[in-house]
Amino acid sequence: MTDTPQGEAPRPKRWYAVHTLSGHENKVLHYLKNSAEALALGDQIGEVVIPIEDVPEMREGKRVTTKRRFLPGYVLIEMELTSQSRYVVENTPGVTGFVTTGGRSSKEPAPLRPSDVERILQQVERKSTAPETDSAYRPGDFVKVVDGPFSDFVGVVEAFDTAKGKVTIAVSIFGRPTKVELDLLQIEPAPPKA
Repeated sequence: MTDTPQGEAPRPKRWYAVHTLSGHENKVLHYLKNSAEALALGDQIGEVVIPIEDVPEMREGKRVTTKRRFLPGYVLIEMELTSQSRYVVENTPGVTGFVTTGGRSSKEPAPLRPSDVERILQQVERKSTAPETDSAYRPGDFVKVVDGPFSDFVGVVEAFDTAKGKVTIAVSIFGRPTKVELDLLQIEPAPPKA
């Protein structure tokens, strides 16, 4: 049975968004987890999530994956909204307040819709190592190289290696078509040559 302060009726756990100071999301996450444990609020405060996604990018000619917050300044909390749990969250260092409804006059935290939470959590759990099979490029498409030694060259897509995320294109070097293997991040669509 859930212990609720001063005779409050137990409420189901719902997801709430909490606004934080910029760059303090990790601190807030750790403070909330430690506070919930220290004050025995584990039955009221559940999961705490910083929405982060893996973003592939090119650095010095190599493909690297970096982590990026896709909701910067926000932490998601699964919690039973009681006066005690709300007090703990609102008084956590780095928290500026709950996301509310009704504008500035409303102080009541607004729970997130289950469909929104599901979409966000799926994006957090999505693996960046999955091959990029949904490429917008097809053999015969014209592409422009945007990174690397062939930057600004225009070529024609010839083949894909979806397991590696690579594409082979033919570019004209000294008037001769030359095959070049590039990362998908190094190209963008280009209009056909006139």
